[in-house]
Amino acid sequence: MKKYWKVITLVLFSVIIISGFYVQKALASTTSPEYMIETRSGDTSYIENIVLSGNVNNEEDMYWDYVQISTEGTKASEDFSFNEQLDYIYNYSPEIQKMYHEYPGFLRSKSMSANLYYEDEAAIVFVDTYIEDYQLPYEQMEIALLDKKSNEETQIMIDIPEYEKYDDLYIENVQKSGEEVMIFTVNYFNDQQYAELHAYRVDVATETVIEDQIIQPAAGEVGVDYSSILLNTYTGPRSSKAEHYMIYESSLKDEQDVDTDEILLSAYDTASGNLKELIIPSELKGLPLYPAMTVHESSIYYTNAVENGFEISRFDIEANKVAETQFVSLPSEVMTNFTSQTYYEGEAFSTYIDENIIYYVSASKENSGKDIAIVVADFNTGKVLYDGKIIDAPEMNESFKDNLLSIDWIYFN
Repeated sequence: MKKYWKVITLVLFSVIIISGFYVQKALASTTSPEYMIETRSGDTSYIENIVLSGNVNNEEDMYWDYVQISTEGTKASEDFSFNEQLDYIYNYSPEIQKMYHEYPGFLRSKSMSANLYYEDEAAIVFVDTYIEDYQLPYEQMEIALLDKKSNEETQIMIDIPEYEKYDDLYIENVQKSGEEVMIFTVNYFNDQQYAELHAYRVDVATETVIEDQIIQPAAGEVGVDYSSILLNTYTGPRSSKAEHYMIYESSLKDEQDVDTDEILLSAYDTASGNLKELIIPSELKGLPLYPAMTVHESSIYYTNAVENGFEISRFDIEANKVAETQFVSLPSEVMTNFTSQTYYEGEAFSTYIDENIIYYVSASKENSGKDIAIVVADFNTGKVLYDGKIIDAPEMNESFKDNLLSIDWIYFN
């Protein structure tokens, strides 16, 4: 019997731990915040599939938790399963959480950052940097492709061109076109003082980099640097979705503020690999990038929140001009939730576009009379399709009512 005591002890310990987890889960309604969406007007079908991803925090109590809010209620970290909590799956985007459940074998042992994935109806692609013995610089990138129909996984390794030049390499986005994979990176060098923005085009069949395009070279002068960002990831959630164009903004910066005329925007066509400069009007370039700008298919949407509604301009990337403008009229009591919050104060509003339907969600809710407002509008007509807000659910524990709720991004199930 003595030889089994370690096994018996381990089993009992596991039972106690797992039992404690489910007891805690049963009490989750009192130990985690509960919110709900209240409709003020409009058609609720427009919000049935949205997930609002954010967090709840209270600096005084040193409390922080991740939350997802939908028409079904609130999902906090305690609402995830035991295995999900072990994998910290609640820290990742809803689209990665969905992939985690549908393709667990493919995601096993892989990083779950959305910027490392591409997904369409036929395939999933994963890309990550690779080094031996955990010593920089990165010499290679590993690429894994899953065929959804056959469930077959292909893995290849590619050499990073001139890898010895770079101190570090960060993958911003992954795309796929036919049998080619595009990897968009920030390459740091010179003790990470400078960075280049690259687009690597990889032929999967030959396992080679067939093009290494420098989207933005590093500045060559000491004290002068380029500020360059990939707007697809800066103005929206890091995503695994297909993108027709990758939009870059670059400006030459020194100690003086940058004039809008010095801001350069360019579009990289993921199908052809062509890069072209965009002729954006100065008044649009002068708007804050987040939340004003949203990239959707072959258009860039600029939104300016004003006292009585949203001023929206659609810039056509292929025509290289502003194609349409629209105004969505809303009461001032709704718009104050958007106009009183600025990105520079750590707050803003999120934008999501589905065909011609635009979703706006304001950033934060606290005891200041401001709500997290939800507005859905038709860009073609300017009509408001839905108007609502997030409120405390009846079962909300009193201890959470003074906490700050912040919404970061809008996702669709």
